[in-house]
Amino acid sequence: MTETNVEAENAAMEAMVRHHTELVARVQATTAELTLAVDIGDEDTAYNAHGILLEWGEREMLPHAEAEEAQLYRPAGAREEARLLVEALTADHKELAVLLDELRGAEGIEAATVASSMCRVFALHIEKENRVLLPFIARTPDLSLSAAVEGLVELVGDTHVQPPDGGRHAHG
Repeated sequence: MTETNVEAENAAMEAMVRHHTELVARVQATTAELTLAVDIGDEDTAYNAHGILLEWGEREMLPHAEAEEAQLYRPAGAREEARLLVEALTADHKELAVLLDELRGAEGIEAATVASSMCRVFALHIEKENRVLLPFIARTPDLSLSAAVEGLVELVGDTHVQPPDGGRHAHG
């Protein structure tokens, strides 16, 4: 692997971890706001936080999950050594979608409880991706994290990621 490729892969990993950190912080802060509002009986704040969580789930979490499955999970999951990890991460996405759906119909303490569960599952899921999946993709010779995330706001937020020069990797 050339120095340029290592730099590109590291930059892509840093961009994804940064975006993941932002996503987790957002859901944690809004979940805490919802929980506190329910706890003190502030129905207006609880209603608003509930709506923000639903919008976050629909506009950020689900599109992020879909992009990951297409761009990261599919190529990584084709490798025997990552297959079980990818299956577990995909199961997390399904559970997060179920929790988001449950949140839609929940109110009060139930909404705070479901939001808290969704927040915890999401944070644990992100930790698995950051610590295991992303380094695996970045360090596997025939995969490229930088090529996979190039130009995808759903995966890296506003960070611009360049693929490595020289076409080290191939995605199919």
